[in-house]
Amino acid sequence: MWWDGYRDHFSQRFLNFLDYENSAARIRQYMDYMVPGLLQVEGYIRAVMAAYDTDAGNVERGVQVRLRRQQLLAEKNGRQAWFLIDEAVLHRWIGGPGVLVQQLRKLNQLADQPNISIRVVPYTAGMHRGISKPSFTIMEFPLDDEAPIVNVDSPHREELNQVDQESQGEFIKTFHALEDIAASEADSTKIIDAVIDNVRMST
Repeated sequence: MWWDGYRDHFSQRFLNFLDYENSAARIRQYMDYMVPGLLQVEGYIRAVMAAYDTDAGNVERGVQVRLRRQQLLAEKNGRQAWFLIDEAVLHRWIGGPGVLVQQLRKLNQLADQPNISIRVVPYTAGMHRGISKPSFTIMEFPLDDEAPIVNVDSPHREELNQVDQESQGEFIKTFHALEDIAASEADSTKIIDAVIDNVRMST
């Protein structure tokens, strides 16, 4: 696997996460604190990595691994992926205003790919089921009899943090409930464009 060269630098839990992610046929993710890693531009990734690690080598490796992971979503034969992003994420100036604008534009570009859906859970949704849950990823596999994996995401590292089978159904129900209140793909693009305008006017 492509990550074999990183075994001396990352935990086994992270390598296990990469293995499952790479094997998944479909990915569903809800994020409430930052843009999903698979959608991040390099400047945004670097700002996230540097916030948790002062070692330049570790940061560089983290950036390169995350960029390599994004090939999963390459338009040709890319994985089917559905992303629900809390509106608060769009307003967080990770990397500064220039990086944020680049990142938000990238979201709208990626949303044009046929295998990717990006929808915003707007402030106007009010109190919802996602507020009581951590950010999470559902990885579904090619075989119909293979159970999905629900992984709870961490703000400072990505690794396999799989919820028990009893809790999986609740997370899956939460994702579908969030789909019901999320803005449409077209309206999500408009929300993102409005945030871009606000950031540009603020600088």
